[in-house]
Amino acid sequence: MKRILFLMLMWFVAGAAAEAANPWPATCIQPIAVGQSINGTLSESGCAITYADAPNDLYYTVVYSFDGTAGQQVAISMSSGAVDAWLELYNVNDVDAEPLAFDDNGGGGTNARIPAGNAFFTLPTTGTYYVWANTAFPAQTGAFTITVTAPLIATEFYHPIFNHYFVTAFPEEAANLAAGGLPPWVPTGRTFKVFGSAGPDVGPVYRFFSASFAPMSGHFYTNNATEAQMLVTGDVWELEATGAFYVMASPTGACSTGTVPLYRLYNNGQGGAPNHRYTIDPAIRTQMIGQGWIPEGNGADGVFACVPA
Repeated sequence: MKRILFLMLMWFVAGAAAEAANPWPATCIQPIAVGQSINGTLSESGCAITYADAPNDLYYTVVYSFDGTAGQQVAISMSSGAVDAWLELYNVNDVDAEPLAFDDNGGGGTNARIPAGNAFFTLPTTGTYYVWANTAFPAQTGAFTITVTAPLIATEFYHPIFNHYFVTAFPEEAANLAAGGLPPWVPTGRTFKVFGSAGPDVGPVYRFFSASFAPMSGHFYTNNATEAQMLVTGDVWELEATGAFYVMASPTGACSTGTVPLYRLYNNGQGGAPNHRYTIDPAIRTQMIGQGWIPEGNGADGVFACVPA
């Protein structure tokens, strides 16, 4: 049975009823930052709300607040093995307000995610946001984990002597290369978004390095765990990171709403060393194919993976 929204009568603190009030009291609110995960507990001694049509049913709730900016993309997830998770997002601390978004099972199973699936929610204004972490059914108590994430940015660089491309989603590394820290690498001005953590159908990308093609060197990325293990046991590639970034697998070459295809092009050994270029731009894909690069991926267009739109 779905909960009925917008009929809040009262809030409870430490089990004691209070008169109807608009804001959640400060004792019910905890801060959380974008990029942070927090373990919490819904308990009978905590805060709760009830509804007019069932005033005796309590939904134990922890409210989290974070600061956001207009246009910023976030995803909020609540996972639990003890309760049927429910999330609501507001841009005002007011129990009578209507939520900007809410979700029950969008995180897989009985886990909640805003938005459901693997997309991101775009914040409409700059200010403080409030997340209600509670349950789909009344009187449920237990532990949970809440996470607020934002997409990472993968930045592309070019080596004009090797005619090689390189991408990184590590901000410090990107900043160092952009500042000329490893010449002659220069930024191409192209970026794409990636996931910052695992999720439903979202997994890690393994990053490898090889100096076996001296004087050239190169990096290789794969989201295929079997392929990664084969490279680890070989003697050509060295594993640098097990989670260089995260992508959504695309066995058929199709991408779900809120994501776009990420293409991988292989230089076919041109110049004496392997190199791959990763792009979300179909025009760049076509350009590289015209230069003899080979598309690698699934489906008719050779989709390597799906990344946030």
